[in-house]
Amino acid sequence: MIGPNARPVGFIENKSEPNDRQAWCYACEEKFEEEGEMTQAFHEFNNMRLVCIACYAEIRSRHTLPSQ
Repeated sequence: MIGPNARPVGFIENKSEPNDRQAWCYACEEKFEEEGEMTQAFHEFNNMRLVCIACYAEIRSRHTLPSQ
């Protein structure tokens, strides 16, 4: 996982399913938009991982940029 001193990378949450806690950074969002959907290339690019709700909240607070 990203260390506590890491520079924020952005935090994009899944808006189509609000109860499905999926999120990724701005680089992953750019790849998602390039692919148009969750393709194999998208999954290979972001290497998604499952985290608990506490870790999700911590990651969200660290990486949500002020403009979000």
